[in-house]
Amino acid sequence: MNGVSGGLDNTATLEPDVQLEKLKQAINAIYDPRSSNDVRRDATLFLDELKAQPRATSTGFALASSNAESAVIRHFGLSLLEYTIRYRWDALEHAEAESCRTMVVDLAQKMDDTEKTFLRNKVAQLWVDIAKKVWPEDWHGLDVQLLELFSASFAHQMMVLQMLEMLSDDAFAREDYGDGIKGGNVGKACSEIFIPAKTYSELFPNRDQLPEIRAGHEGWIIRLVDRLAWARVNISDGSQPKACAIQILYTLRSVFSWIPLKAVTATGCVEALASCLQVSDMDLQAAALDGLLVLLTRPQYGEADVQALVCPLLSQQGLQLFYDRFTSSQVSVHDAHELKYMVRKKLAEVICAAASYLNTHADVIVQNSNAPLTIDLIETVLRDASLVVSIPALYLWTRILVSPSPTVASLAARKYESLLETCTKRTLRYGNLPEDSQDETFLFLHLDFDTMPERHAFVGNYRRYCSEVVEKVVKTSPREALDHFLNQTLSLIDAIPTESPRDETTYSSSSYECLRVDAQCTVVTSAIKSYCSWYGEQRAHGKEHGSNLSEVQASMQHQCTDLQRRSFGDPTLQKRIAQLIGEVVLSLFGEDPNYALSTFYAILDKIEVREAPANPFGEAVKEANFLFARLLQKLAMKFATPFMSHYSDIQQRVEPYLDSQGLDRRLKMDLRAALFLIVHRCLSISNEERLERLQSMMQPIVALWQEPTFAASVSPFESFCKLLDLRDVPEYFLEGRAHSIEDWSSIKLNQKGHDMRESIQRRLDTLPMHNTKAFLTVSTDRVRPDSREHQTSVMLWESCIPIILPTLLPLLSNAHAFSNPQRWENFGPEMQTIIHKILMDRVWQAGISNESRDEFYNRVRTSRDSLEGLGSAIRASDLAEPLARALYDDAHTLSSHQVSTLLQISQALIDGCPVHRRRTFLPFLLTNLFNQVDRKLAVEWERMNQRQHADLDEESLDLQMKAESVLRQLSVAAVHLACTLLQPVHQAYHRTQEGTKVAAGHEPLSKMAFAEPAVLSSIIMFCTHVLRIPDSRSCTRIINLFCDIIPELGRRGADGAVIVGQNIPSDTAAELREFFASEVLKNAISSFHEPYFADLQRDLAWLMAQTIFYCGEFTETPRQILLSLPNMSEQKINEALAALGAARKNREKRDVILKLLESLRGVSIHEIGKVTVPTARKKRKTIQEQFMKVDDDATHIRRGGSPEPGAMSDLFG
Repeated sequence: MNGVSGGLDNTATLEPDVQLEKLKQAINAIYDPRSSNDVRRDATLFLDELKAQPRATSTGFALASSNAESAVIRHFGLSLLEYTIRYRWDALEHAEAESCRTMVVDLAQKMDDTEKTFLRNKVAQLWVDIAKKVWPEDWHGLDVQLLELFSASFAHQMMVLQMLEMLSDDAFAREDYGDGIKGGNVGKACSEIFIPAKTYSELFPNRDQLPEIRAGHEGWIIRLVDRLAWARVNISDGSQPKACAIQILYTLRSVFSWIPLKAVTATGCVEALASCLQVSDMDLQAAALDGLLVLLTRPQYGEADVQALVCPLLSQQGLQLFYDRFTSSQVSVHDAHELKYMVRKKLAEVICAAASYLNTHADVIVQNSNAPLTIDLIETVLRDASLVVSIPALYLWTRILVSPSPTVASLAARKYESLLETCTKRTLRYGNLPEDSQDETFLFLHLDFDTMPERHAFVGNYRRYCSEVVEKVVKTSPREALDHFLNQTLSLIDAIPTESPRDETTYSSSSYECLRVDAQCTVVTSAIKSYCSWYGEQRAHGKEHGSNLSEVQASMQHQCTDLQRRSFGDPTLQKRIAQLIGEVVLSLFGEDPNYALSTFYAILDKIEVREAPANPFGEAVKEANFLFARLLQKLAMKFATPFMSHYSDIQQRVEPYLDSQGLDRRLKMDLRAALFLIVHRCLSISNEERLERLQSMMQPIVALWQEPTFAASVSPFESFCKLLDLRDVPEYFLEGRAHSIEDWSSIKLNQKGHDMRESIQRRLDTLPMHNTKAFLTVSTDRVRPDSREHQTSVMLWESCIPIILPTLLPLLSNAHAFSNPQRWENFGPEMQTIIHKILMDRVWQAGISNESRDEFYNRVRTSRDSLEGLGSAIRASDLAEPLARALYDDAHTLSSHQVSTLLQISQALIDGCPVHRRRTFLPFLLTNLFNQVDRKLAVEWERMNQRQHADLDEESLDLQMKAESVLRQLSVAAVHLACTLLQPVHQAYHRTQEGTKVAAGHEPLSKMAFAEPAVLSSIIMFCTHVLRIPDSRSCTRIINLFCDIIPELGRRGADGAVIVGQNIPSDTAAELREFFASEVLKNAISSFHEPYFADLQRDLAWLMAQTIFYCGEFTETPRQILLSLPNMSEQKINEALAALGAARKNREKRDVILKLLESLRGVSIHEIGKVTVPTARKKRKTIQEQFMKVDDDATHIRRGGSPEPGAMSDLFG
């Protein structure tokens, strides 16, 4: 091996024979398992250098065409040809290019059945790469040569099919930039050779005539359909017909994404694919279903297209074929045949894709197909035990139920009862079932999804669609649907035992009975909301249904009264039923305060006064009590005026709970907040009386903030620690060697630790924070800025805030400072690890956590007596949330979750700041905020990058995923705020306090941002750094923002004057142009080179095109940066700049940059994930992405200088 390594020097001086021998040695050294890393690296460098040698093309051809060489050597020869074609083609003379093309054609002709598949694939790729550069202008005979190859042998036939698929993909699906520069001629040529001549002339009578490039008049689609028929008939005669048929279907699938639908009709493609479903071979069925799905999900179907392509599939014969295939693909969850199950899932999607035209082209389908049988088939698919199989049908029902067609509506009405039954059953929270459950649907979910986050995202969307179906059925048949649900609910509850669990220590809030009741209550809630929406719409249109409402209210009152009288020993059932009753009363009984008051008393009576035991049952009781308090607040808010007439009685009924020793302090405060709401929202008393009553309620809380001892104890930091009894915490953690323990929840507290935790919790509970926050929240909840309630709140709090802030701000400042490592330097590095662990929030996130939300909360509760429980008590994250505008100095030391909270607070301050105060209030805030966020993200992403290379166990990996998700959400939130502040004026909006967007009548925030140099500098620097953050969502938004800003920075008019965008000062625009031309361009090039940003290469190219095009008009910096890059010449750059100036479309400008910088791509877009197969066919997911998306709301958490231009080349080695 040393001989190999030592012989890889001075490659340019080697003789051809010697160089060939060294080449073979280098390749063998790379693949020899005995080679050292140094030897492999030297061999790789040697081979890379060979690609740029003048003889590389001929050497590659010689190696690739020699049957005497090994397959690995021949493959490297093809790689030499590939390098010439991809990166040196524009530098070749015409004769050299012709010679290279001849070599590839010769290689393709020599391929036979004995060749390795990966060699044939590589030759096919080279053929297509050349075609994209010279066809049709300089390669008129390509189609003729393809047809000759297709007729030669089976190996040639398969290779041609792959070439056709790749041509189709690259010309249309992948939006090849080379074809964009050429004007899309490759796509036009593809259309001509695929579509029959007669059909082509009908479709494009005025298209510019290309040179004669077609081989025969029939076109490739007809050839493929005919060959598919042969392969289907002979599929049992060996492996070749099947392989040929599947490859034809793959090619057709690619073509179906772009070919005109008239051409599909003319060539009989649908019939050909449907005939493949009649064959018992499931591989063939799966490929045919993929093609049908691509075709049926195409947009812009006309009536003629539907009649020709969709109606045959929904005819009696077509539907019978679907029924037969759906029946034959039935699988058992205990013995699921993978291929058969995959066919079933694909078949469900195809059926629903075809049936979806019932909604968009109902008349055509009804007249030309069997609509009743179609509805029956959709129902059959919906009732499948697998949610993955049934979800396309469920989604389709949400559309069919609002069809404007009377015929479709009447057909759907026959299925209402079945739909409601299925949706009620499927609303079950399957993620909360125990792992050993034998529920068939639950087992299918575990079969389809490997992780809890995936299951959670999918089931969440399924439940949402179920609710949509329920709501739409109720709007169509309100009274009947409500009666159906009420009867179901009572029948279910009648069957549930009312006594308490026998063993409270093993109690579970996720018992099957609780989950069934929860599902039933969920659909009833959806039904009630839908009914109220329907009734409001009817009244808005002048259609009174007073008798209908009275009947519904009477029925609901009877049922709810019955439920109120019942008492359940299970607190989770008690909580869920009370929640349902509250929602019914709030929705339906807005004009019946007497019944609302009786409901208020009934819910109040359900609060458990006794101290809850420290076990799962006791925790469930606490949760139920807090929910009851929230329901009381909602009722008090809605019925404040009528409740005021009974205020003395209500207060008398609440007082015993406030005096009880067994109730939680926070629960008592929530009950006081309910009384507060009655007074605050009441309309029957004078403003003076209201304010006097509210001030008397607030006085005890204000007095706590004024208490001298408390005010003196919040600062300095040492007094703050004494206030919360945190002084002994460091010694306790260090004594227990907590810094060396990975899982704190596994270490139970000793008596000292238990006493410490209880003491800290008591101290936290005595702080006036929660009481103040509770009253502040109810003072502003759902209050319009110009309302009487808002005025009352302002008058109430304007005298309190000056009293509270002098004590609150030092308190919060020290709470943030707790996370600053400098505060704990005296305790050594071990304490830094402990502090980091303490501040690591335990969070649950949809799509990330490997457990359900209920399981997460249960785990948190059960760890109260562990080391983690003590850490949670110290964490006290509530202290870090409100009024943080003065605390940015230590913000970078907070956790990402806490910085996100700080960002939300900052957003509220920015949105709520009056326009006339922006210039005095916002600059200091924004400058410090973005400096700290920029610093925080830089540190956290660098730390995350280091963790990516570490070997982690499953638990550590889960924690890292959560941390990364929180960091991504922080990045996105910060980027969103930056975009709000810098959006050009013609696109900017002002966000009001109510959260609505108001157009140009208000001064946009961007005007203030661009006028303040310090603010602009900090935000622009932050945005520039985001271009290097490995988060595609954040990066894309900044690219779009910059592309909007750059044209506003200046363009030269016809008279040579510089025209700058509105509200951007001229001197600021000049500075920004230079900054964009230098720093932004460098960062974009750096990201363009890295593999992570492969999917963003087009976006980055567009940003670079914008920067070079606009800023290059004023400065030479872009040219200097480009010249500093490797493999760049003056001529190449001049040609690119000329093409950029001549381009009229955005895509053309982007493609110029993609072509210019192609040799700098670390990994090409189309090569991500490729190894040996050049076509990299995208395998369609059996579960559509739309069913796996997690709503933004659902993902919320619970709970230096740039290098000089010359140094840019160092990035590329």
